[in-house]
Amino acid sequence: MLFNFAVNHNMAGQKHNPAHHADRRKENPDGYHTWTNGENGQFLAHHGPGTKARLAVLLILKPGASRQDLVRLGWQNVSAGRISYRLHKTGIGGDYGILAELADELRNAPAGQLLLAAGLPH
Repeated sequence: MLFNFAVNHNMAGQKHNPAHHADRRKENPDGYHTWTNGENGQFLAHHGPGTKARLAVLLILKPGASRQDLVRLGWQNVSAGRISYRLHKTGIGGDYGILAELADELRNAPAGQLLLAAGLPH
């Protein structure tokens, strides 16, 4: 569509759209698969205590952090058994109790590490 716009407004330097015959991007009409409790358990069983993957999933599951929030969470967000952060997308702040499973995992995270899920892709 963007290339068609460029051709129609003499911005493309040519008179036809070379992408016209390209395959359309595939979309899943059912949306993304949401993991079941069983799949969550299987993931946690595979990624044992002290792994970044386990900490990342628990930060997503327990306080409900999104990916863009997860990569910014650090010890500065943790205090007195609570985790507080402002949602990047909306700017709305949240303050959540840290449940036992996440608390256990946080004990394995290095105290000097600025970001809890350091090294995860953005």
